[in-house]
Amino acid sequence: MNENVMDRVETLNYLSDKFERNEQIVVSRYNDGEYLLMNKMSGHVAQDADDKTARLLNDAIKVKGQLVCINYLKPHNMQKKDIWFRTQQYLTLIAQQDLYGCGNWILYDFCNENILFPKLFSGKVLVVAGLADEASDILKPIQSGIGFYKTPMKNAVESYDIIKNHLQDRWQNYETILFACGTVGKVLIADFIKAGYKRNMIDIGSMLNAVIDLTDKWPMSWAKDIDLKEKREDFYNKLGI
Repeated sequence: MNENVMDRVETLNYLSDKFERNEQIVVSRYNDGEYLLMNKMSGHVAQDADDKTARLLNDAIKVKGQLVCINYLKPHNMQKKDIWFRTQQYLTLIAQQDLYGCGNWILYDFCNENILFPKLFSGKVLVVAGLADEASDILKPIQSGIGFYKTPMKNAVESYDIIKNHLQDRWQNYETILFACGTVGKVLIADFIKAGYKRNMIDIGSMLNAVIDLTDKWPMSWAKDIDLKEKREDFYNKLGI
């Protein structure tokens, strides 16, 4: 087990402490899907797009100044040397970061006390997502300070330069940028770090689907085990505090 990888509770506490101290929070998330893309094993995109995606992700994960959140291993993962073991081994080898978070920290927070997740939507926030329109319909009436930027639902990496240029014209109007746009979000975070952007930038991934009741848009095996309606109501009640 890699001692530099925090578990989900440690990650949540680490980020909550930074938030309370009003320190910049920059978080990306890499898991088995990214592992496959980085090794051009996804089989879901054309070869040229596959090459570009692999290159962008392998470069982005190395950028310092972000908390790269990856999968946290359990004893059986190490014993079997399964896909989760191989994923963490590859990601840490490529990234060479001093500290890693657990990619499930937001899920853990949402399914329990919603300590930090709703606070990320407070103030002037830009949500960059394929489901921006759907999210706006639900979240804008609750928190008027949220702005939205829509990315393509498929092959967004092919529009990367356009998306990046659009966001470069808008980022200064916001305190926090939340990314729920797959590969593109991770690469944008890395590029904006290199450009010196001093904003909170958090990759929230498909957790956006959960808070706007669109889990059917992305398979979420964990969703069947909790009362999503209750968790969403708790999230909405805490939104903006």
